[in-house]
Amino acid sequence: MTRRHHHLASTSAAILLLLVAAGTAYPQSDAPPDMARVPPELAASLAEADVMYARQDWGSALRIYERLAGEHQSVLYLWFRIGRCASKLEAYPRAIRAFEKARELAPESPRIHGELADVLRRAKRYDEAEAAYEHALHGTDDRTASVWRVGLALIDVARADFAAAERRLRAALLVDPGEPAIRYNLAEVLFRLQRLGEADDAYVAAIERNGEFALAHFGRGRIAERRRDFASALMHYTRAAELNPAEPATHYAIARSLRRLGRSQEGARAIADYQRAVATRSLRTARRNMAQGLWDDAARQLQIAHQADPTFVDAALERAKAYIHLGEHARAEAALQELLREHPNERDAYRALAEACLAQGDLAGAETALSTVLTDHPEWGVALWLRGIVRGRSGDDGAAEVDLRAAMRVAPDALPPKASLARLLADRDRHVEEAFELAVEVLKAEPTPSHRGTLALVYLRMGYADQARLQIERAHREAPDDVEIAALRIAILR
Repeated sequence: MTRRHHHLASTSAAILLLLVAAGTAYPQSDAPPDMARVPPELAASLAEADVMYARQDWGSALRIYERLAGEHQSVLYLWFRIGRCASKLEAYPRAIRAFEKARELAPESPRIHGELADVLRRAKRYDEAEAAYEHALHGTDDRTASVWRVGLALIDVARADFAAAERRLRAALLVDPGEPAIRYNLAEVLFRLQRLGEADDAYVAAIERNGEFALAHFGRGRIAERRRDFASALMHYTRAAELNPAEPATHYAIARSLRRLGRSQEGARAIADYQRAVATRSLRTARRNMAQGLWDDAARQLQIAHQADPTFVDAALERAKAYIHLGEHARAEAALQELLREHPNERDAYRALAEACLAQGDLAGAETALSTVLTDHPEWGVALWLRGIVRGRSGDDGAAEVDLRAAMRVAPDALPPKASLARLLADRDRHVEEAFELAVEVLKAEPTPSHRGTLALVYLRMGYADQARLQIERAHREAPDDVEIAALRIAILR
């Protein structure tokens, strides 16, 4: 095993211990409270956010819920869903603020206190979480109380008070004896207390109630490994990996067991699976960061992914895109060149490389990247559109127009080629009637200040100065800091 593999394994093992200490999510209703109190006029606006929420597109749903909450501060439903989405994105400060707002609106709701407690616990604010759990428990005596008893037990685990955690989990079992998650968490506590026989019994009980409980199978593998029964450990770890192939530590445990059994070649393949799982997890985290606009954090996660598995194309491509977003264009270009050396047919990498070159003013490099990919993908509308932009900036108007019209032909519903052709024709004062039709079509479909600026320029070329001034002034009001619109406004108002 290389030093890099050992470091990654240590990191993944630490992550797993945190996961084990935290336990598995206890099932509870996802239905938000007080649906009846949602104003009728708001219900229609919620439809899109609720669809995003159902698809687990937490970032998109969160943005809509937050926008609506800014206009409807007293709607509990919105704050509940904001808290849920932010928690899923691991944006715990944001989730805490949302559930605190929900608590202001429903101060006696055990459900809200319980949700707040869960997020406070994940944020490691254990004293506040404990108080919120106690408040939730005080307000209810139904099955949901088991969820919060487990939460309190997990706080005990975090404080290394395993005896207290055991007492709470056994109390939760009295209320809900059929719930496998409670038995799993009890098994984890017993494992920490070195009571391996009892821990194994608890894992078995969890699996009997849910045969697809991957963490419980993993727990049985740890006990078998502790007992130096590596064949049984491999069997349990393999089952855990079948049920949850995304967990890196399981693949590393398989590799470890195979090595103990003298099966080194299979162990090497398990290490490769482990590296890919680490990279995939980091990629998922990076995408959550991107959804929240945390691009520096995303870039760090993508670097971890690259170190774990340099052959992982999706992570390598996202890493370069993150660098582009952060303005680190030379770094992005180097990463993309490295990717293309190993994967010369990865067309999205050529597009990203062209964008990185374009941002650095390297028009020749951008055109080369796009022409290369168009050799194998001559009908790729995005590449045709981008090459049209590059050639237009290079002053080759004829070739630019050919590319933009080709992009429109292969993707007739796409707006960017139409917008770019309208601007090119307006800039060059050619085919202004066609430019007008394109500019109007694009602005109707996507009323942005940039498209409005293009229409203003077209009006100027057509001799309609008043209309040009009207459109450019509106575009300037909508985007007062846009440098390109400001320069166009000066030209039109002369």
